[in-house]
Amino acid sequence: GVKRKIQTMRTTPNQHRKGENIMKKKYAIEVDCANCAQKVEDAINKVEGVTSATVSFVQQKLIIEAEDDRFDEIMANVVKAAKKAESDFEIEL
Repeated sequence: GVKRKIQTMRTTPNQHRKGENIMKKKYAIEVDCANCAQKVEDAINKVEGVTSATVSFVQQKLIIEAEDDRFDEIMANVVKAAKKAESDFEIEL
């Protein structure tokens, strides 16, 4: 058989497009259940400009990484997406 070379791309967590600064912030949130937290996290991770989002049900915390120059705009969309996924979701901005 013919052996194929498989190229794997390695990306380090803070490797982004040139000139793109990433801001990381933590927010206190209110989410009712672990399943709800997962739904919210999935929704937030789909928001354009978000590079990483983690929702902790136990700690009632959102840790988010997003483009710095559009951070406020992105956060507005994050809140919309989170509330759409889970109407009881609360966040302290």
